[in-house]
Amino acid sequence: MPKINEPPARKMLGYFSHLESLLVWLVAYPVFPLQLLLFWLISWGGFGKGLGLDDLLWNDAPGSQFLGGIFVGLLFGEILFLRYLLDRDRDLLPVLPWSLFGNSDPTVRALGRFMLLFWPVTLAMLLLPKWALSEFRQNETPYWPMFAGTSLGVALTAAVVAIGEWSGIRKWIQDSRLLRNLPGLGPKTPAAERPLHALATMMVAVAAMALTPVAVFWHSGRTWSPVVAACLILGVFSSVIGFVQFHLRGMQYVLLIACIGWIYVANNDPYKSTLPGLEEHYKAHAEDHLRLDVVKWQGKVYDFYHEGILNHPDHSAAKAELIESD
Repeated sequence: MPKINEPPARKMLGYFSHLESLLVWLVAYPVFPLQLLLFWLISWGGFGKGLGLDDLLWNDAPGSQFLGGIFVGLLFGEILFLRYLLDRDRDLLPVLPWSLFGNSDPTVRALGRFMLLFWPVTLAMLLLPKWALSEFRQNETPYWPMFAGTSLGVALTAAVVAIGEWSGIRKWIQDSRLLRNLPGLGPKTPAAERPLHALATMMVAVAAMALTPVAVFWHSGRTWSPVVAACLILGVFSSVIGFVQFHLRGMQYVLLIACIGWIYVANNDPYKSTLPGLEEHYKAHAEDHLRLDVVKWQGKVYDFYHEGILNHPDHSAAKAELIESD
């Protein structure tokens, strides 16, 4: 029977259908792709360049850049994992025949095929355009620490998953009462979802244990890359959003309002931004300190934040040493 060629118009409609599916997949949970876009724009798109954000990411110190690369790689992996976990129709996702998580549960192997395709692609979009910039290649900023750090993040994740499968920890979590009592895993939930949620729980526990020495080291006075702190904050934020989206659907709006309220309260203190070592000078009502937020105008001393015109002798402009006294 002769083969009937498909009309060009129908082919074009098929392409648009696939494009529509891709766009719907991207915007279904915008908080995740927006984080990837943010790092891409900081890396090579010029976003925050005037504030030095690209210099923080591509630190001149190889050690700081390497450590930041590890956490960036882990954050990208977490975002992709959460997006896969929240997807209800994974059959439409392109995958590879090989898996990043071999010798594991079939559902986990399917996740590994997805990660093996998209994780390197998202990291390549972070690294390769930056390397292609002639301005970057002409300066002395090293390139290899970021590449090595992100690669190590991928390798560490694959190793943790392999250990969890080999030791049976993931299976033990899957059969535990904790997982059975999660609100999003009811009787109608497909059994294939449980290995993924057990794996997510295991990864959260491993991350919490890994952060313990990080927290101890953080308070040792050593200087850390702000990229590490940013990735930790975004990682916790993404985990909470993912948990709420799956198990407490509809509560994400309450969470958003709570975050806005928390940001308002946390930034309501006019003395939040202070100079290091001068904390004692920023007390609002003490009388035994010097005030640094006063000015003198037309013979009167003004306090911008609290009491207007200051009459107390200890709060004079001469005491504050900001301006010369008359």
